[in-house]
Amino acid sequence: MKPLSVRFLDHWEAQGWTLSGDRVTVACSGGLDSLVLLHLLRFAAPQLDVQLTTAHFDHGMRPGSASDAEWLRGLVGAWGIPLHQDRATKTPESEAAARVLRYGFLEGLVHNNEVDWVLTAHQADDQVETVLFRILRGTGLDGLRGIPASRDPGILRPLLPFTRTDLEEYARVCRLRPRIDPTNACTRFARNRIRHQLLPLLEDVHPGARGALLRLARNSRRTIEALDALVDLHLERVMVEKEGSQIVLDRDRMMEYPGS
Repeated sequence: MKPLSVRFLDHWEAQGWTLSGDRVTVACSGGLDSLVLLHLLRFAAPQLDVQLTTAHFDHGMRPGSASDAEWLRGLVGAWGIPLHQDRATKTPESEAAARVLRYGFLEGLVHNNEVDWVLTAHQADDQVETVLFRILRGTGLDGLRGIPASRDPGILRPLLPFTRTDLEEYARVCRLRPRIDPTNACTRFARNRIRHQLLPLLEDVHPGARGALLRLARNSRRTIEALDALVDLHLERVMVEKEGSQIVLDRDRMMEYPGS
């Protein structure tokens, strides 16, 4: 198999996400995934020719988070990468609230024209956990798509095709020493129970369960894209007028469809 650096570059260029000179920031916690992504862009993919920065948001939810922020500041300084940094003024009460604050900070960098793109380090194992979590909550087809590779405003997730094992091997070879977040091992959180307890059990019951969940996400995404194309095609047939957010439809043509 090709090295991760080669596969990462091939994937990036196939997506055609960025142009030469684009301002790209990596959302970096200092953990394994985001540190590998930052290292890939800084040292393994110079031909992308992007203006690289990193972004760190300290939620202040656990002891040691300020030390992580200070450690990252020193690391990116040594790597010659500018840093966007902020901290929660009030400790969020949940992981969901922390996520809102974090993405508010990251998306603000795009809205304020400080960067063109924000990169997050979600990878294939995150995708598996997300799809399984949504299944347990009774999601529909849209939720089965899992984490999108890109979304507005300017959020990209270039590590989605790669597994945690891929990233661990890259970190080992490059001698990266990521920060360890002890909350990742805490089974009080549902996602951690899925990661540490449920998924290993599923792999024991059905080897290859992770790959099957990834295929489910991929197939669901393709199905929705096909359905969206069909809806657009038929919408043109029945639409009489569109002005702003208001659409006028032809009632007689609508009644021709089954179930009308």
